[in-house]
Amino acid sequence: MNINKLRKDQKNLIIEGIDSFTTGFLVYKNDDTQRILYSNKAAWEIFECENEFEFVAHVGGTLKGIILSIEADAVQASMNSQLTKGSQSYYVKYRIRTQNGNIKYVECYGHIYENSEYGSLIAMQIIAKVKEYDPLTSLPEKKYFLDKINSGNNKTYNSCKKPAFLSFNLNGFKMFNTRYSLKIGDELLIQFADILMQQFERDNCSRFGDDHFFAICEADKAAEKSNNLFESIKKIKNGISCRAGVFIQDLEKPVYSGIACEYAKTAADHITQTLTSQLTFFDENMKKKLSIKNYILSTLDDALKNGYIKPYYQAQMYTADESLHGFEALARWQDPDKGLILPGDFIPVLEEYGLISKVDIYIIEQAAMDITCLIEKGIKVLPVSFNLSFADFAEEGLYDKVVNIINKYELSRSLFRFELTESTLILAYDKMMEEMQRFRDGGFEIMIDHFGGKNSTLTTLLDFEFDEIKIDMSFMRKFNEKTKTIIRPIIILAKSLGIHTLAEGVETQDQIDFLKSTGCEIIQGYYYSAPEPFDEAVKVLTNSTEASSLIIGEEPVILPEENAYEITQDATELKRITSGLGSAFSSAHIVEVQTGSYREVFANYLVHSFIGGSKSLDSKQFADAICALCSTEYVNEILKFTELKTLSDRLKNKSIITCDFIESINHTLMRCSYVVINRIEDGSPSRLLFLTRVLSDTERSEGEFKKIISSYANVCFLMIQVELIEFNYRVAFIHEELKNLLTSSAQLDNFSKNTFIESFVSEAFKEKLFLFLDAQSFAERLWNKDYICMNYLNNDERERRVVIAPLQTDAHGNVLKVVIVFEKIDNSHNLEAEKNYNSEHDELTGLLNRNAYKKYTEELKLSVSPISYVLMDINNFAKVNSKHGQKMGDHVLRRLASLLREEFTFSDYIFRLGGDEFGIIITEFNISELEKLTQRIERINKALMEPEFDFPSVSISAGIAISMNGFKNELFRKADVALYQAKNSYSEKCYNIFESSFTKDD
Repeated sequence: MNINKLRKDQKNLIIEGIDSFTTGFLVYKNDDTQRILYSNKAAWEIFECENEFEFVAHVGGTLKGIILSIEADAVQASMNSQLTKGSQSYYVKYRIRTQNGNIKYVECYGHIYENSEYGSLIAMQIIAKVKEYDPLTSLPEKKYFLDKINSGNNKTYNSCKKPAFLSFNLNGFKMFNTRYSLKIGDELLIQFADILMQQFERDNCSRFGDDHFFAICEADKAAEKSNNLFESIKKIKNGISCRAGVFIQDLEKPVYSGIACEYAKTAADHITQTLTSQLTFFDENMKKKLSIKNYILSTLDDALKNGYIKPYYQAQMYTADESLHGFEALARWQDPDKGLILPGDFIPVLEEYGLISKVDIYIIEQAAMDITCLIEKGIKVLPVSFNLSFADFAEEGLYDKVVNIINKYELSRSLFRFELTESTLILAYDKMMEEMQRFRDGGFEIMIDHFGGKNSTLTTLLDFEFDEIKIDMSFMRKFNEKTKTIIRPIIILAKSLGIHTLAEGVETQDQIDFLKSTGCEIIQGYYYSAPEPFDEAVKVLTNSTEASSLIIGEEPVILPEENAYEITQDATELKRITSGLGSAFSSAHIVEVQTGSYREVFANYLVHSFIGGSKSLDSKQFADAICALCSTEYVNEILKFTELKTLSDRLKNKSIITCDFIESINHTLMRCSYVVINRIEDGSPSRLLFLTRVLSDTERSEGEFKKIISSYANVCFLMIQVELIEFNYRVAFIHEELKNLLTSSAQLDNFSKNTFIESFVSEAFKEKLFLFLDAQSFAERLWNKDYICMNYLNNDERERRVVIAPLQTDAHGNVLKVVIVFEKIDNSHNLEAEKNYNSEHDELTGLLNRNAYKKYTEELKLSVSPISYVLMDINNFAKVNSKHGQKMGDHVLRRLASLLREEFTFSDYIFRLGGDEFGIIITEFNISELEKLTQRIERINKALMEPEFDFPSVSISAGIAISMNGFKNELFRKADVALYQAKNSYSEKCYNIFESSFTKDD
């Protein structure tokens, strides 16, 4: 027998056997190089490699390359420690990174042996711990962690007198992933897990998924270990903070470990609206909230399926005439067991568990069904707005889901509007800009919600395109002179940008009167309507829209103008006649000619409100009511038209007579008519129908022309009507100054046009205006357009505008008659207000500036009430600009401004005095509030020192001075001295109080 051949065969058998292992196996040199000499197929597969070549290339051919870099030194030290104690073996656990970038947790057994050719070698077995340990962080996974506690195999838990379960959640982790990528997010989780293990040891920690970590320890050590962890995570690159909750187990009445962890997480979730690390303990109130939370999660699908969650609709009203503009759809949960579950209870829970998008899409579809129901009933529908959160946009295909719903019910996109908060936009700036533009390009209106709130900046209006802004309801909650001062320029700014304005949270008549005076267009709030279920909202709709909701029968009956109806007194016959009038008319009244009484059959909200809500009026009362409805210039015509004495004669040989007028609220052209229902033997009418309706576009008449004159009379100085067939010009309105010059000839033709341009237009615009007023091209230029216009300067350089609009068209849309309007443009009021706003506000932060400081401190000198003055700046701010650049410096300043808005109220004056220097003046200051004031300053400092994500860590110093008798110039100097002392003291406090601040003689 050939011994060498036998040995070779045996060797092959051994290698084949090792290759068949499901665990990894490798051999490496026991020297400084730790070069890998052999690896089996299972080892390659653990590292997600297809062959030995890929494996060696991935790990660099050495043992050190196998271990995750951040653990390599610790693992190597553990192996060396075990081997130097005389042992020939070691056991270690660590993480690896596969060729595809995945993190896995493995445990390894190594053994030293000698080889005649290579010397000292180590054979190592690698086992991937898929089920027991989290592959990313190497922490015990949830089931393994809980099972060890429940089975009595966790030594720490068994030794605790009072075991504490701790839950840790990273603040803003989703935002972090969005900003930096999932890969960097994973690295952050690994770093956090390492710090967690340093405080609690590996077997006493677990990761349940995402950024949800848990740990156990002795109860009296929970706060200390948590605070140590808070300090350690400050040092992580990019910065992070976390919220921690603690549940203390009662060993006499223990709860299952899984429930204990849930209690701890509930305590952590109780900490909201902070980016600083905080700790709180579970209590009975939280237990009740947890019960509600679990109920919400477990019954959500049933609630959607059974319609327990429904859209409630809150009315939005036009400010000018308080008519209905539309609705906002808000989710409400009416549960058969729990009753009303408040949005403040279920919405945060659904957002936390990523389920809010399911509800938002459901609400949109339910609203689409409600709108369809209204249309099928012949009721006029109005737009509905919906709230969308960042979670909605994080889901793939949000736009397609919305469009599919609208297409499914064959509805117009103009009926659906969407509201987004600024906090939603900043979570993923570029993505949100792209998504918003997609919605706007798709025909949807986008509104910015809670504008002017804590997170508002003017840069949002600069970077994004909005159709409407909703002024935050906090302005209405603290409604005073200062909030009025803030709201006015916001509305002016929005108007100058072409953005509509809506104020929410309106509850009083004073607020409405103020908003009307500012030009805010739309109002929403409990003054008009609480959020109502669909059936109640329909009542609001039917009382406010044009009479399309007031159908009496099924099929509309359009009254002929040639023949009157000949009917009996039978009530059912009368109902047949009036059946369907609501679909075509705004109101209908039965008129008894003999008595002169008017009895309402139906009326829309507008007409009904003008007749005082009464169902029956005499002829004088009715005439007065209709006169109140119409514009002033039509009063005499309406009085003549409704005169009872002549009514019979005017209708003796006619079935119908009409009169057109402009109503005074919306300036809509309307037509009122008397239609004969019954006649007596001599042919005189005995009963009439008085009808009102809005004229359609195809029924434009001279009344429409009067409407235009009425609308423009206050702003135009010249109006010309032009018939395009024969090019006849007729002056409709002319300022006295122009009258003699331009109407000396029979026609206002080219001679008059030339004279006007020569006498009243600046040299730079004469030729341009001459070409613009070319009547031969009016028809072509106005095809399918509402108007064309041009701005120019008059001979004394004042801005003017000429507008040309079609006044009459034929059935094919060809323009037959136009009106030319020359307008004065007087933006002085708005421009002055905008100028004042800009002059008093800092462009970067939106805070009050030095000009405002001078103005308001002069006013405050007249006050005799106590005032606190805080002067604040950023320590070493110049280094921020030099190290991180001016753009980052600006971000820090805006962040500080935002924190100041959060901590101080609308009644406080917050100024940026220049550079990084800020001032706060607190009026009506109570000395007992001094401690709270210093706490505010410390919170601001802490938030800046523990920044959000990639903001540099900075600190502030503040000086406080107090006057008990109004504002004094000395306050600034004293606060400045206190600020200097704060900067140069060795105290941990970031503020100092001027020591003689409390004397009244100051």
